[in-house]
Amino acid sequence: MTMKYTVSDGWTSAMMTCDQLAETIGKLNVLRAEYGRADEPFEFQAVCIDKFGVDGHRALAAAGITDNIVIPWMFDGLGFDAPLEKNSMRRWRRRRTR
Repeated sequence: MTMKYTVSDGWTSAMMTCDQLAETIGKLNVLRAEYGRADEPFEFQAVCIDKFGVDGHRALAAAGITDNIVIPWMFDGLGFDAPLEKNSMRRWRRRRTR
């Protein structure tokens, strides 16, 4: 059996903690270096379950996250699969940008 792989330019997480994300990014960066891809553009998208607000975003950036996927309507008691709730997004923005 022959294995094939595809070179990509990014990775997207499932719901993980910041520590889990940092560990995974470290492992992925080691693999990228082993395959001669360390200097190629690469993005890390994440849904983090334990960092919030400006300080949380800073911690994720420090861990190597390039795209932070946020779900602000969860703070209003709505689930992950709730329909887009623009009022929740406005409230979240107001609370986070003061």
